[in-house]
Amino acid sequence: MCEFHEETRDTLPVAGHLSGDYRDAFPGAIDAFEQWDESSQPEPEVELNGRFVPITLVPGLLWNSTDIMPRALCEQLEKLLPPGELCEQGSTYAQGARCIKSVMQKQ
Repeated sequence: MCEFHEETRDTLPVAGHLSGDYRDAFPGAIDAFEQWDESSQPEPEVELNGRFVPITLVPGLLWNSTDIMPRALCEQLEKLLPPGELCEQGSTYAQGARCIKSVMQKQ
């Protein structure tokens, strides 16, 4: 899977708009993370551009996206955050990526 990450990192914009394939993988990664039992299951994967990538790689692919997340996605993400942390309406995918990456690293 690292090959995919290396191949993709160089083709992503430094900041700005990303294709829908990347944005579509993000809610799938959040869904899979919510259902994942790390103690008894391997890391889930989501489809991205015809390949399957581990869910923990997806936030890094959206790290600099200035696209705005849908409200429902912000609400879903907020449920995973520690008390007091918010995912405000109008948050970018980059902000969401940083939030979920932080949650993933703590588990």
